[in-house]
Amino acid sequence: MPISNFWSRADTISLVDTQAIGPIVPFGGGTVLKFSPDGTKLARFSREQGILLWDFDRETGMLSNTRQWLIPDSTHTFVASGEFSPDSRFIYIDNTWHLWQVDTWAPELQDGATLIADYDGFLWKDFFSTGFQYMNIGPDCRIYMSTDGTTPFLHVIHHPDLPGTACGFEQRAVQLPAVNGQCLPNMVNYRLDTGPVCDSTLSTSIFLPVQAEVRLLEVRPNPARGQFQVMLPDFGLGGTLSVIDISGREVARLPWTGETMNVTCTGWTPGLYFLNLYDPRGRYASGRVMVE
Repeated sequence: MPISNFWSRADTISLVDTQAIGPIVPFGGGTVLKFSPDGTKLARFSREQGILLWDFDRETGMLSNTRQWLIPDSTHTFVASGEFSPDSRFIYIDNTWHLWQVDTWAPELQDGATLIADYDGFLWKDFFSTGFQYMNIGPDCRIYMSTDGTTPFLHVIHHPDLPGTACGFEQRAVQLPAVNGQCLPNMVNYRLDTGPVCDSTLSTSIFLPVQAEVRLLEVRPNPARGQFQVMLPDFGLGGTLSVIDISGREVARLPWTGETMNVTCTGWTPGLYFLNLYDPRGRYASGRVMVE
């Protein structure tokens, strides 16, 4: 596999070195690349070559110590995908029909492989497959897996740092409010070298059922400076107004006081903010405001 190493600076990107290591990337093999959360390993997943694992030197950008684990039966595999455990020890790999866990601490990867689960064959609406597809570590230290069909489900590995079936894999553990076509969001590892890659104490505090219509909040003035008003008739009391900045951080959470409420934005970083109003009955409204 050819690797190019680059230096990235504020004003330029320059090529430093190239490296060829491991087998040639197969054509049309549905290849997926993942770095381990601790930044010390790189894994490549494909149906023909299973797992190819290297040690990664973050100072030089070079790979070494090629190791491989082959999928036992790749003839029925269309796409092979994988993910590391949050502690970077285990690798999970699936091929639609099966899920395996591979221990990178084993002398040989073949010796550290455990079959975790087989797809149970469930079809959503008696047609759409819910087999195994792409995986990503979530902020709560669980690994979420999409289905290979367009469905409203995600599979979950609840305890991916534990060996064998103790990892707690559950098929269709999450039902989404809408259908999802195999995809998962890209979870960038911003915490490298700063702390744990995730927080297992996180939990979902609310669930917003799908509505036929999402109501729109009226915001005045917009753009705003210092303070703005949020208005929504006939919503009543008991709701919560959440304000999210462009990076996804919640900057304010306020009890809804009625049809009109004032929000103070003094000291907020200028930019776009998203407003979400919801209540325990599942009613929901949204809006946005530009703060100057």
